[in-house]
Formats: sequence, structure tokens, C-alpha cells
Amino acid sequence: MKKYDILVDEKQFEQLKKEATEHASRVLEGIEVLKAEGIPTDEITLGMLTATPDALENYIRECANSQIGKGFVPQEEKSRIYEVYSKLLARIKDKFHLMRESLKTTPILFKKDAIEIDWKKLEQIAKNRATYEVDNEGINQYWEKVEAVEKSLNELRQHEIKNNLPDFRNSGLAYTDNGSFQCPKLSDFFNFPHSKELFETIARHYFLKK
Repeated sequence: MKKYDILVDEKQFEQLKKEATEHASRVLEGIEVLKAEGIPTDEITLGMLTATPDALENYIRECANSQIGKGFVPQEEKSRIYEVYSKLLARIKDKFHLMRESLKTTPILFKKDAIEIDWKKLEQIAKNRATYEVDNEGINQYWEKVEAVEKSLNELRQHEIKNNLPDFRNSGLAYTDNGSFQCPKLSDFFNFPHSKELFETIARHYFLKK
């Protein structure tokens, strides 16, 4: 059974905390905008206002209709009331919708008439997202293979330098195949079907007697 170690990606953790703090600021700004206009911010009302993308608009419209009532109201007064509520909506909708989106990931606490950010929970959420279970033994085994390849590549390059051969890995081995110039690199050679016979064809002219 594999053993996994717990790893907290500190760089990611700090970035997530920064993003969460920005979202928290948008929530607080949105709350203040509502309060400034006299719109209730209790848990039930806030839940209703943020339930759907158009909930705020519907609420403002209902408030305007309620202000007009069912009795006779001159058309001029109706127009004035709708204009007042329309301007109110225009003042608050941008920050409100930023708040609504941010509330999806920002934990808040309702304390009587105040709304606070649950900073402890917010940080824990960020930490959980930046925490991983890692198979370090598997990584070490993989690294040993990669390191062995690097060692072999270095040995290959030293052999090439010593024997005045091209850099197969980076520059390629130039040769002509049926009148067509070719210069495959080491990665090209391994990415296609290959064999010792093919390598002899590619490299032979570097070893011809002079």
C-alpha cells in the first residue's frame, strides 16, 4: 500500500488567501452599498436577494409597485417613483452582483445587525485547497530514472566531443536518404520506430575511413 505525505503548497496557499481576501472585500462593499440605501441585510433578506441573478431587480420593482399601491396615483407620480427606484438600482447593481458572486466562496457570519467575514474558515478553505497527499516515494523513484537519463545524455555528449561527432541531442545527425537531406535529432529518432540498423544508416558516414 502506498504511503502518502501531506504537502501544503505555500505559494498556492498565499495566492488563494489573497484571492479570498479580495472576494471578502467585495462582500463587505456590497453589504455597505445595501445599507447605505436602507435595504435590509439580515440573513433572510440577503438570501432572498442573492438567490438568483435577477432577484435584486425583482425586489426593487416590487418595492416600487408597493410604493405606488393599488389606489389612484397620478401618472407623473408613478413615473417619478419608477425613476427613483431605477436610479437606486443603477447605483448599487454593479457592486451588488460582485458581492453575490463572491458570496459563493466567502463564508460570512450574521451577528445581530452586523455581517462579518469568517476569516478563520476562509483561511482554512484556502489551506484545504492548497493541501495535497503526495506519493513522495513514487516521485523519488521517477527522479532516479530521469537522473539516469541525464547522466547517460551527458556521457553521450562527452563521447561525441571526444570523437568529434555532432551533437545528436540538440543539432541532429545529418545524412542523405535516397537523395533527400535528413537531420534527425535524438528525440526524433526515439519518437519513431527505430533500430540499430536505422542508426547505422544515419551515422555510418561519420565513421567512413578517410
